Amino acid sequence: MPDAAEPAGDTVGDLPGGEGEPVDPEAGTGRAGRLVAPDEGARADTTKETVAEDVGVDGGAAGAEEAAMHVVEDGTALPGEHDTT
Repeated sequence: MPDAAEPAGDTVGDLPGGEGEPVDPEAGTGRAGRLVAPDEGARADTTKETVAEDVGVDGGAAGAEEAAMHVVEDGTALPGEHDTT
C-alpha cells in the first residue's frame, strides 16, 4: 500500500472533505471528572432533580462516558449551596 498523507485539517473521525467533528456550541470546553450525586450513592435521595458535582479525575483514566462530560457554567447552585455568581 502506498503511503498516503492525510489532507491538512482532517483528523481521526473526520469524513474526507467533511467539515470535521460535530461540536455542540453549548458544550463547555473544560472536561469534568467523576460526577457524584450529593448522596454519594450511599444514602437516601433528598432531591427529585438529577444533580451531581465534579469530584475530580479517578486515577487519570476516564471511560468514554466520563470523557464526554464537559462543564457548562450556568450560574445555578446545587441544593444546600449558595450561588456565588
